Amino acid sequence: MASPVAVVGYACVGVGLGTVTGLVPGLHVNSVAFVLVGVAPTVDGPAAAVASAVLAAGVVHTFLSIVPGLVLGVPDAATAPGALPGHRLVLAGRGREAIRLSALGSGVALAASVAVALPLSRAVAAGREWLLAALPLLLAVIAGLLILAEPTRRGKAGGAVCLAVATALGLLALDLPASGPLTPDGAASMLAPIFGGLFGAPILLDALDARGAIPPQDGTDLGLAPRGVARAALSGVGGGTLVGYLPGVSAGVAAVLALGGAGGSGPAGRGSDRAYVVATSGADTATAVFAVASLAV
Repeated sequence: MASPVAVVGYACVGVGLGTVTGLVPGLHVNSVAFVLVGVAPTVDGPAAAVASAVLAAGVVHTFLSIVPGLVLGVPDAATAPGALPGHRLVLAGRGREAIRLSALGSGVALAASVAVALPLSRAVAAGREWLLAALPLLLAVIAGLLILAEPTRRGKAGGAVCLAVATALGLLALDLPASGPLTPDGAASMLAPIFGGLFGAPILLDALDARGAIPPQDGTDLGLAPRGVARAALSGVGGGTLVGYLPGVSAGVAAVLALGGAGGSGPAGRGSDRAYVVATSGADTATAVFAVASLAV
């Protein structure tokens, strides 16, 4: 067994690694997870200590990854209504508040998800066979709810087209062979390059063509009441449950479902944007915890 000192030491290394990856543009938490899983077996150290480093890196990454996301790819003010909620807050001069909201969402979600991970895992383990049998129907329902959450017919049609394209990509690519130095034995798949392409490349490509300037940013006072912050963060925990135990569900998907699509559109800096930032950050952090619980189940 690993000594407490070794576990804490490796966890501190994970904190440093998560800080670096969180602040590097284009690195998504899923991509980081694949790299860590590929490298971890080669690290000479107690398994529990190495695992603590991987988990710490994943959790810290979710706290900091919002920073490059807010700085890069800032759109023109004229296109703000169609931008991401975080970018709309930046354009409204509330970027520092967005970072604070994200940190609060992740902090509340971390405490809550650690508290419920063990009993929830026992419940999922007891219903594992039922869950596996119902998985296709559950994912179909989630996809349908995402499309229905779009406020316009054009949005619903676009959502249906995106779903069809994503389905086609999976059918074409997921069964292709993959190999490389970072691919664990017996786990070779196209998931890692697909995650890198879908989650890492878009923000960098978008940043290349972004013509928007970052306006002066005001203070860090919150425009969301403490009760609203807690509600959104706990919604993110519920979403993190879906992400952790159901394949194909992301933190953004979870946040949209948790908030009823409220953060997807609207004028810059509206309250739903703030709730969306809190819920998405909470779902990201909760996912890092529930992913370990899901692996155990």
